[in-house]
Amino acid sequence: MPTLNFASPKVRQFAIDIALHWLDPNGDGKLSEGVDGFRCDVAVGPPPDFWVQLRQAVKAKNPDAILLGELWTSAKAISAHMQGDEFDAAFDFPAYKTLEASQDQNNDGLLAGNGSGAIAAFDLKVSAKLYASGTYMVRFLGNHDTNRVMSEVNGDMARARAGAVWLATVPDVPMIYYGEEIGMKGSKGNGSPYWDEYRREPLDWYAAESGPGMTTWFKPVDRYNKANDEISVEEENAKPDSLLALYRLLGRLRRESPALQIGDYDLPKLDGEAKDLYFLRRWDERSLFLVLINFSRTPAVWTADPAFWTAGGDTFRPLPLPIADELATVEAGQVALQPGGYAIFKATS
Repeated sequence: MPTLNFASPKVRQFAIDIALHWLDPNGDGKLSEGVDGFRCDVAVGPPPDFWVQLRQAVKAKNPDAILLGELWTSAKAISAHMQGDEFDAAFDFPAYKTLEASQDQNNDGLLAGNGSGAIAAFDLKVSAKLYASGTYMVRFLGNHDTNRVMSEVNGDMARARAGAVWLATVPDVPMIYYGEEIGMKGSKGNGSPYWDEYRREPLDWYAAESGPGMTTWFKPVDRYNKANDEISVEEENAKPDSLLALYRLLGRLRRESPALQIGDYDLPKLDGEAKDLYFLRRWDERSLFLVLINFSRTPAVWTADPAFWTAGGDTFRPLPLPIADELATVEAGQVALQPGGYAIFKATS
């Protein structure tokens, strides 16, 4: 990609004119025919005052347009761009790095069992303090530049499911990279002859990897996703315990629960046998959710005070999630989670 001279007013105006064009490509004032915003690639490249200038021009044209920054850097560096005068949203690369560590290596992040869930909670707490009100973080488990989730966890279905639970309940905006909802694998190649192509294979719609609308792709011998491997939309569609079924269930849960979309949240610190658990509470005036995930490699038990379970006259019940019972048990006020285990509780009056 060329390096543009953003010190030149003409270059800046040229870039801004491109953005304004796509907001109203026909030039007829009908913004519904244009784009709703821009994903700004490698946003750490141009100087910050350019993004301020671009934002002012874009918002003047369409106040509802979104500027999403790909700021692959630290939380502190991202925060400089998230004070309300540049980007509306940014990808949460710090949280990704905690969950999956290096984008080019597998089995090295929290999702694969390295570390404590308290670290993931800390990331979210930092995020809430650093970024201005009215800006949002886009949370994700993978994208076109990273190894796929199922490769990162070495095929551990429980951990892939735990990642899905984290993503569906996390504050701000969740993003799914196509294929992770069915468990596709993919890791960066060594360049002989492919690099990122391995983690950008098209979504497997069909068991045979061919059919109406299916994207064609290169097929070297060592590719990750193959025909009739039980990893496709077609093969998982009718299985109530498939990864796809869990993603669909979690998607409906979030869509139908304002508390999980825009509700308040906190991340209480747990002690004793539960100290390494990830614990999230989300609520609004109608409902309260508790989310527990054991990212570690050892079993964990959380024992809540009996009064906790009936606080305010509410009663907590675990939501039925596919396979969850094999990894989590709830008995006598205790929640026991196996490695990769997860549970979601909802309070009902």
